[in-house]
Amino acid sequence: MRILIINLRATKDQGYESLYHHKIQGFVYGLLRDSGFGGLHDKGSYKFFCFSNIFPIKDIRGAGEAFNLIISAPNAELISSLAGALEKILADGNGSAVNIGEESLRG
Repeated sequence: MRILIINLRATKDQGYESLYHHKIQGFVYGLLRDSGFGGLHDKGSYKFFCFSNIFPIKDIRGAGEAFNLIISAPNAELISSLAGALEKILADGNGSAVNIGEESLRG
């Protein structure tokens, strides 16, 4: 697996942030923090992953609306680490949400 497709649902009404790419990047680095790829942020060259916009691109008009995010990397272990970290967050019995900037989403 070298592509991770994340399917999320909105937790509330919220506006779409068009300039949030650094927030998605921070979200990805947060997922990698406790993995073997935690030092990737400090690397002085290419970062070894790409990501899409959160789509569809629109304001969220109600809890439960579906959204997606795609993350890709040439390294299958990196994608597996991301998937595992995300699964832990979304499987939390407290109903944890994924927060990317002001957007709050659940699995």
